[in-house]
Amino acid sequence: MAVDRDKFKALYEYQKTQFDEEKTRYSKLEDKAAKFLTSLTVVISAFTLIVGKFVENMPQDTNCILKWFFFIITVLTFFCFCSAWSCIFRTMKLRDVPKMSSDLATIDFFLDNSLDSVYWERAQKYCQAIDLYRIQNKDKTDLMSKGYMEITFASWLFVVSICLMVIIKLV
Repeated sequence: MAVDRDKFKALYEYQKTQFDEEKTRYSKLEDKAAKFLTSLTVVISAFTLIVGKFVENMPQDTNCILKWFFFIITVLTFFCFCSAWSCIFRTMKLRDVPKMSSDLATIDFFLDNSLDSVYWERAQKYCQAIDLYRIQNKDKTDLMSKGYMEITFASWLFVVSICLMVIIKLV
């Protein structure tokens, strides 16, 4: 029975393309996490500065219940921002990423086997690497989604904190 080399080559090329796409997704997630982390660091710093200045100049005759509500919301906002920062930071954790081997054993394999076998073996290696990338990309995506939800919640709390600052100043 004749071997259809084109079929093996097509499988190899398909797997290689899938591998490259997963590798690109991984890089894009890394870039997005870096942007989120930078933004969050700026927001947390600004929030801390704004709240610190406000507390420093808070009127002494402020309603006690309003003051406690402000402090509770502010602390909760800070912890939510920090939780989001933690999720995004964990997204960027160093991980072993799949890569194709290029050692002497690989060279020997190419020299000692037919082209059909080489295509088949490389396609299988790509398949394994794709599975590993997909697992890591899913983990990164899950952490990014959780971080994004935390950012959203913290942002709403931040707005409430600002509103409370205005109310406290006006009262």
